[in-house]
Amino acid sequence: MTEVITITIERGANSMATSFLVWAQFHRPPQTDGDGVFVGDIPISAADSEVSCDWTAPNNNADWRFIAAPKFQEIVGLF
Repeated sequence: MTEVITITIERGANSMATSFLVWAQFHRPPQTDGDGVFVGDIPISAADSEVSCDWTAPNNNADWRFIAAPKFQEIVGLF
């Protein structure tokens, strides 16, 4: 059985991000893009300060850690 985890990402002040690239890793946070399991490219509306999405973990354990990179159009920023 797998577990559904809700991920909430807050957009920083003065950020122009239109989406976030999100990775997950079991037991420790990912260090950079491509480290762990790619969760997805999560879009965020210009009027919103945060976005949430549900992710189905590949195993039944809540010890997943995440990293998100802001993305504006095709330009990826710092994690």
